Amino acid sequence: MHVLRPAFIVLGSIRPASAKSLVTPGLDSYRYLGVLEDRCSNVLKEDVLKNIKEEMQKRIGRLSETKLNAVNLFRAINEHALSLINYYIGLLDLEPSCFEEMDKFVRKLLADLKIHMKPACKERLYLPRDTLGRGLVSVAFKAEKMLLDFKTNLERRKLISLRKAAILWAEQKRKTHMATITEFLHCKYGTTTLDEIAKSLRDLQIESLLLSIKKKRLHSKLFESLENNTFDIPTSSTWLKKGNISPKSEAMFSFLQDRNVFFRNSDEKCPHCKSSPKTVDHLATRCSRMLNSDYTRRHNEIVRCSHALVSEIWNEEVQETEKPLRAVYNVE
Repeated sequence: MHVLRPAFIVLGSIRPASAKSLVTPGLDSYRYLGVLEDRCSNVLKEDVLKNIKEEMQKRIGRLSETKLNAVNLFRAINEHALSLINYYIGLLDLEPSCFEEMDKFVRKLLADLKIHMKPACKERLYLPRDTLGRGLVSVAFKAEKMLLDFKTNLERRKLISLRKAAILWAEQKRKTHMATITEFLHCKYGTTTLDEIAKSLRDLQIESLLLSIKKKRLHSKLFESLENNTFDIPTSSTWLKKGNISPKSEAMFSFLQDRNVFFRNSDEKCPHCKSSPKTVDHLATRCSRMLNSDYTRRHNEIVRCSHALVSEIWNEEVQETEKPLRAVYNVE
């Protein structure tokens, strides 16, 4: 004869007495399997998200105090801090706006810690490091991938698993975000078949980031090189992928590349031509008075470096006048 162990029966669901549940002192709620619920078994979603954000903030703050370089810091943030949301994707009924709000919260944290400069290109944070990005995981993109895989697995095994068939039926009846994830992705990325999404979801996500960047006048200038075959993008991204620089330095260099640096006086004119506004974009490539001086000197130095490199490969002697100028580094 089998004896059933005592169980908590709440709204028709049976929970073993051995299940991990904890009544929160002073509050009419308890934590069951990591999810905060009230005494009627309703999930306190806002409180759960608040706890996740607080823990993320603590972990990102501790990581920022380490001496990790930029590459390793972003990898640590992805694995140690942003992974906190993994358990709750699919468990809680979260809408896309919740995941986007989480991404916005993380960006604000990075901006406060000077790991990301606020006027810089936010989409660049989520691009791969071999494509001029910084490799931060997007919570919204991660949720799309996890929910699509979860629903695909339920659809595939619903005929051989009554439990998965019941989960899928319940989700479809409630019309949760997971139940409609396929239609959501079709609408967002303009696809028509499930195979098209499953095989190239990551590529579609990257493409959506690049499309957003192209709509920005200054941020788009750097990424115009992706469509130019004369540019070696992997080599140009080496400093991001394998560079050993601090996160704050990487943030500043990316900020400069985005050409979105503002000077203190927005009405200040260029000190050379005295006609155009003083902006990084204008000083870098557009000032006509600098054409025969700074721009020409910069061009000649690049040619000298290229010539010296080719001469070294072919074991040819380089004349003293053709050698590039020695670089001077600031040593702290």
